Amino acid sequence: MAYNFDNRLKQEIITLSDDNYMDGMIKLNGIYYQVNNPSKFSMGDTVIIDDVIGNKVMLVEMGDNDDLI
Repeated sequence: MAYNFDNRLKQEIITLSDDNYMDGMIKLNGIYYQVNNPSKFSMGDTVIIDDVIGNKVMLVEMGDNDDLI
């Protein structure tokens, strides 16, 4: 099976800002990806990348009580 370059993004923690998030798209390493549920997220949210499927990232919002590891 071929190596999926985008798998290295899994479990990365990101805070959404004007620099990396707009119009339901997130910019990661200079590449724009669609977000799985853009209406759920807003600027300042801290999210973790759960999965990458094609050009879409599956984000999960991290609440204040979530454990990182």
